[in-house]
Amino acid sequence: MVSFLDSVTSQLLSKALDISLLRHNVIANNIANLDTENYTAFQVNLDKELSELKSISQSDATSAEKILSLKSLDVTDDSMLTQTGADVVLDKELVELNKNVTNYQALLSAKKNYGSILGMAIRGGK
Repeated sequence: MVSFLDSVTSQLLSKALDISLLRHNVIANNIANLDTENYTAFQVNLDKELSELKSISQSDATSAEKILSLKSLDVTDDSMLTQTGADVVLDKELVELNKNVTNYQALLSAKKNYGSILGMAIRGGK
């Protein structure tokens, strides 16, 4: 069921936050295993999921159908992880972590601003 407060934009922001959280966990895991013998780094491969998100958002389906499709899309699945085959390089992982944190903060800000706009609309522009 789709609530009147649900929107495609809100669902896309939520999925982007979920992806960013998964990426953060993968980077943290790589850093934690820096000195583990025979450990190779992992990365998040989003090609399939981004293609699916794009096709859903650009489809001719109704907003309600798009929202239901987005809600059913699992972006936290371990199948999105791939081993790079390379050793963990701490500096590289820290740069990726900082980029991801910045991205996550921007997404949170967008979600907050979206909520503010929605709240203003509910209050009649006040």
